[in-house]
Amino acid sequence: MKKRWIFAPILLSGSLISTQCSSAKAQTTNETNQGETNQGETNQGETNQGETNTNASTNVDFNKEINSTLDFEKFNNEIIDSANNEYPSVFISRNASQFFISSFIAMVAQLQLISKIEKQKPHNDVIYLIDSSVNSYEKTSKKEMQRFNFAHLLDKYGDVTLTDQNNNYNVDKGKLLALDNPNYLNLSGYQNYSVYPRNLTELQGYLKPYLDKQVKLFDFYIPDISFTALNSQVRNFILEHANKIVILSDGNAQPYSFINDDYIKWVKNQKTHFSQEELLKAWDSLKTSNPQKIDFHYFYTLEDKFKIYNLNGKYAKSFNDQLEKEGFEWAKINIYDYPLNYLNITKNLPQLNEQEFLSDYNKLVNLDNKKLEDLIVAGKQNFNKSKKNIVFTGSSLFRQDKGGPWRIKSDTLSRKELHAYFNKILDLYPPDQYNYLYKLHPVYKGNQALEYIKEFTNGHEKEAIILDPSISWENMLALDMQALENNESVLFDRDDFTSGQVKTKLFGIQPTSTVLLATIVMLQAQFKITLEQALVFVDPKNFPISDTFNIVKRDFHYTGNDGQEANRKELYKVYKHFIETGLFPSIELFPAMSEFLK
Repeated sequence: MKKRWIFAPILLSGSLISTQCSSAKAQTTNETNQGETNQGETNQGETNQGETNTNASTNVDFNKEINSTLDFEKFNNEIIDSANNEYPSVFISRNASQFFISSFIAMVAQLQLISKIEKQKPHNDVIYLIDSSVNSYEKTSKKEMQRFNFAHLLDKYGDVTLTDQNNNYNVDKGKLLALDNPNYLNLSGYQNYSVYPRNLTELQGYLKPYLDKQVKLFDFYIPDISFTALNSQVRNFILEHANKIVILSDGNAQPYSFINDDYIKWVKNQKTHFSQEELLKAWDSLKTSNPQKIDFHYFYTLEDKFKIYNLNGKYAKSFNDQLEKEGFEWAKINIYDYPLNYLNITKNLPQLNEQEFLSDYNKLVNLDNKKLEDLIVAGKQNFNKSKKNIVFTGSSLFRQDKGGPWRIKSDTLSRKELHAYFNKILDLYPPDQYNYLYKLHPVYKGNQALEYIKEFTNGHEKEAIILDPSISWENMLALDMQALENNESVLFDRDDFTSGQVKTKLFGIQPTSTVLLATIVMLQAQFKITLEQALVFVDPKNFPISDTFNIVKRDFHYTGNDGQEANRKELYKVYKHFIETGLFPSIELFPAMSEFLK
């Protein structure tokens, strides 16, 4: 009898990772995931992989131009609405690149628009909660270097956390509160912020300056899988105090977990549903002393108050069609697009001052006056502009947990396959013709990046060109796309794609990484190309499917054909809706590792 495991996938800045497995013959090591996310608070249900049809994608038309057209009108209107209404915007972040990109765009734009309003609304501020491991308020106040630089925004727009001689918060003049612990608000007994507020007391601690002013409603911006992971008391408080809820994507965890494992499974167990009028009445009642309490999932369809965003929301057609076919038309939801290229924001938001927006955003993400070459933190002497590029997009699959072994060293079962894979890459892309660039996961800091590459390449670290792991790959792409206008791009040539050739290709060991989809979306938007053309840059052949280790869940290994079968099901489950809507390539284009190594 096969074992079934309940697991919660983690999306760590672009990689879908979990630590539980559903496989009869999977071999496990003794290492467990002690990572950032408390998975026990998220019940994502059981995975039934046996029903997955991984061959359902073979007839998709890669050349459908409509699929590469993004529409940011809803997202831009979200920003304008929050900037003009009377409610503070609360960004409940988690350590995920996709959320940082979309939320930072919204935050910076809102702050600028709010500052231009002639008649200021006293509490229409921005509240940003962030992991202490990513950004510490103490370090910010000391102007110390961190992954993000909130100091400029706090100085420019006013820091709500500051107090006067009477210990009154700067809530009347300040417009930004950016914290990782409520203790900075002259409170005590709180823990550092990690992933999402763990209890109601913690969330109320962050909101204290506004609750003290009798502010009742907020605009909440929150990652998809954080919203479902909240304990019911915290989530109910948000629903009771929400003017609106904006769900931003954590990455590939949205279709995999938020939609497949949570929403759709919930829908199929429902015997009743509500009209839009009934839902709005229930929503409004939550703000009264006589609330009509219904399951929070019902509000996903209430677009007046609840919207969901993704880097390409058109994938929703896949599961919506299936819901309609099965008689659940009432449960269909729209998912809208948010932008990845921050350099293009003001083209669709003319209310913003372009120079001011870019200055604020670049300072926040430490890209002020930077180009891609400036982001090389090691091996710059190896870079040769006359060569083509091969870029490794790393994941946290073999990371070191706190107090535990470093998997890239200790996982001997996987190391052999990883080394064979890299040797094959060397054969396909000779170092005398290609620059070997590495964009690792942000978890690898300082010398850890070089050590990881040394282990992964089995001693070829001397040829490595290491890009700053703390900068998102999407922001790097945006910078370098802009540099192409002046023929100063590192990654692109002007005749890329039109010639069927490209200057740069990606490679990696985890095809479930959000980096693949994000890169495809950005390439199609920037160069107006088809999916098939984008796959010359994001070549599935360079992301073979492992025979040895699970590509989603840490510390699970296979023998024989079990790994290939399990991993193909994992890959299809992650991208199913994108494949069926022509937004991602067929699983058949990703070779088995054994085939790749021939």
